[in-house]
Amino acid sequence: METAPAGALVANQNVGHPQAMDLALARHAAELGTPVAELETFAFQRDLLSQIAGSCAPEEFAALLAEDGQEMAPLLAAYRSGDLDQIARVSQPDDPRVQELLLDARNRRWVNRLDPALRRGGVFAAVGVGHAPGPQGLLRLLSARGYRLQQYRA
Repeated sequence: METAPAGALVANQNVGHPQAMDLALARHAAELGTPVAELETFAFQRDLLSQIAGSCAPEEFAALLAEDGQEMAPLLAAYRSGDLDQIARVSQPDDPRVQELLLDARNRRWVNRLDPALRRGGVFAAVGVGHAPGPQGLLRLLSARGYRLQQYRA
């Protein structure tokens, strides 16, 4: 996962919380006795948000943090249909500096962390959908390393 939720938070999951999917996945992993590894620490994410706040307009930073149910509907529809272009339009920042900090640089680090585990097998990686599309998106970076990818449809 991007960051592994703390044990007490997982046990007391609030499905209305914006991080509900992360919590649900961590809880399910705990129930199965499956270890959860984080791609980065909470402290790293906190510091990253501070860095982004200092590098963009206040209204853009506020928009990055907003999770409005109406705004999420197009993203969910794009995700379900596998429309990577629409996912990019809806989820990715307009400011190239923010794009680099929030998504691209992290994706490059994550691929380096994921690669050995993926080669061993038995890995389920859960990250935000905004990390999937684009030239520096996880899907393209993994594909460039020889991984064959396909969309999972539930």
